[in-house]
Amino acid sequence: WKLNPFAGYGGKNEAEDMTPDELRMAEEEADMDGQLVDYKEKGHQVEYMGKEPVEGSDAYKLKVTLKNGDIKYIFLDAETFLDVKQTSKRKINDTEIEAETFFGDYKEVNGVMIPYSIEAGAVGMPQRQKLGVEKIEFDVPVEDSRFAKPAALPPAEIAPAAPPK
Repeated sequence: WKLNPFAGYGGKNEAEDMTPDELRMAEEEADMDGQLVDYKEKGHQVEYMGKEPVEGSDAYKLKVTLKNGDIKYIFLDAETFLDVKQTSKRKINDTEIEAETFFGDYKEVNGVMIPYSIEAGAVGMPQRQKLGVEKIEFDVPVEDSRFAKPAALPPAEIAPAAPPK
């Protein structure tokens, strides 16, 4: 399920079922280790495609064919082996879009290098989603009730969305 407070620029107050494409994307994103860790056991295939520059630094380009048949390209920094870029084609509202995601500002958390800066968008489009992370914690208890589909909110609790500029 999902909540979409911006749907139709008037917002919605009810949780909606996710589309099959959204479920597929959510399942892929739920792999916290990433597609490369234990890729064979997950049913993925990985091919080395050579080196390419990413934002001025050499990166190893890997073609990852996921278990579901989707193809993604992962670029690993040639010195640190950390993800610096990923590209994939996604189907959104019956339209195929080539997406790219850049990772940076890595910091060590409990012995794991985590990107604190993530920027994503469609290839060739100026609009980007930028995510800046302030704090990461592992093994924080979460009540199961946080994942239950919520009841509809009263209309007053949904902020009106501004029309696009």
